[in-house]
Amino acid sequence: MAIKDRNMRARSIEDTLGRLRGGDISDFADRELKTRVPEKLHKTVRCLAPSALMFLDVVTAKPGATPNDLIEIMGVSKGAVSQNARRLIGLGLVVPYKQDGNMKAVHYKASDDGQIIGRAHRKMRHEVRDRERALFDEYSEDEITLIDNFLQKLFTVLS
Repeated sequence: MAIKDRNMRARSIEDTLGRLRGGDISDFADRELKTRVPEKLHKTVRCLAPSALMFLDVVTAKPGATPNDLIEIMGVSKGAVSQNARRLIGLGLVVPYKQDGNMKAVHYKASDDGQIIGRAHRKMRHEVRDRERALFDEYSEDEITLIDNFLQKLFTVLS
């Protein structure tokens, strides 16, 4: 199998694992994030859904993001962006604002606490992805194909 095919297969597996990780925040993610944020934010981190963490991740990396930016980057609906925005604003983690010259468009930026959580989430996400990728080196191309096919079938069965 060519390197390009292997990389495509590895990306497919990563995507499947990402879908399998959806839902409530995992114990692993909870533990990892708690080691990266001050104790005063532990309770807040525990109550955040993965989509809210991604929202913080995005607005931390891209201050001034609009709802349309978030829809495109996160691949979620307008309703999901709106729901996460309301929740994060209520928790004091995100600040909405309007720019001069365009008082219609809403923009978001992370508060100081939101930036701490957003950066911690981004770092954790990259480290987890690196660990997952390191696993691929332990398997042959045929084994990776088998694993990918299995995970695709598993996802189909579970959805």
